[in-house]
Amino acid sequence: MARETRSNSKGIIIDGLDPGFEVSIEGTTLGAEITRFIKHVEYESADGIADMAKIVISNVDGIFTDSKMFQAGNEMALAFGYGTLSHVGRVELVKPRFSFPQGDIPTIELTGYTADIRMMDGKSPKAVKKKKLKKKEIDADLRIFQANPKLSLVLNTITGPYEFNLDYDELTLPFPKGLVQRPNTSDYDLIKGLANLTGFIFWVDGDEDGLWTLHFKEPNAKGIISDVQEAEYTFAYGHTLFSFDPEFSFRDVKTKLVVEADNPDNAEKPHRIEIEDEETAPDFLSDGDAESVVDKPILTGGSAKIYLGEFQIEVIPNKHFTKESELKLWAEQWFRRHREDFVNGSGTLIGLEDVFARQTHKLTGMGNTLDGRYYFARVRHTLNADAGYTMAIEARRVIE
Repeated sequence: MARETRSNSKGIIIDGLDPGFEVSIEGTTLGAEITRFIKHVEYESADGIADMAKIVISNVDGIFTDSKMFQAGNEMALAFGYGTLSHVGRVELVKPRFSFPQGDIPTIELTGYTADIRMMDGKSPKAVKKKKLKKKEIDADLRIFQANPKLSLVLNTITGPYEFNLDYDELTLPFPKGLVQRPNTSDYDLIKGLANLTGFIFWVDGDEDGLWTLHFKEPNAKGIISDVQEAEYTFAYGHTLFSFDPEFSFRDVKTKLVVEADNPDNAEKPHRIEIEDEETAPDFLSDGDAESVVDKPILTGGSAKIYLGEFQIEVIPNKHFTKESELKLWAEQWFRRHREDFVNGSGTLIGLEDVFARQTHKLTGMGNTLDGRYYFARVRHTLNADAGYTMAIEARRVIE
């Protein structure tokens, strides 16, 4: 399969190179005497869960059965590319899976996960009762934090034992009565819960030098973190987009919405409403006169968060809402205008080693209804002898 050269958002051009891969374990790159037995390599990044990698090795005559190289706990790094290979990800190996089938070649399947899996076993040190702190920010032993603690304080306390490098956008966490890590709450669930609460995006990745970094970043109003990608690519159906199965998530259905917006009169109690979308709701931006024009500037009014099932979308309205009835009318109309923009889909693309979850790229060649920029929620890189180098994606269209 040929490689596509870099061309940012202008499309991708074939340059004639075949894809390749490289596997390193505990800092040692596997040579041809081992890689020639590797049948399948994949790396999957996903929004909201630990990244995963898998390789399948032909274990002819049991030559690798006793190898300590593949034991649980070792770190494995993968690189993919065309000509020049690029680091894709690093994982910690879990217990290898051996298979000795009848009439076929034995195999070893190695699976690993990024280091955030370590936090799934870490829990609050002991059962605690909620109490107020006096003259200090934190009781680190009991995992009790002061009212409205800084994110940096919480991250440094919780993740210290894992020796993660931290990459975060600072914020004050909204806990006016203090934050407590409840008994039996894992470190992972606490950090993930904070991300869900604040609308930030959290993930852990490992670089080619063995450094693990925990990211806790604020997306923009479209749910995008621009600094997680160097280029935005265009994948065209019939060329570099091999298949795509779209679904209009909210077309021709009544949909329940939960909407939150800032309350200028009470910062600690935002407006929050639940509504059932009605297609027949009146358009609050129209006064019935087709020739009317806006005669004064539209002022930004902060942000509103719209929750649609698993999706959370932050939108910049054109006004502050002084009461929840105004928010309800605005939300009904916003959703009616964007109903057919909510497209989810899964597909298969040509493999590119710098495409991961939490990025946005363009999909084209499917018609105006479906073409556009998509947020990639899951990306699985796969390289094997049968299908070459491909990516399986799950994505949702970005509302422009």
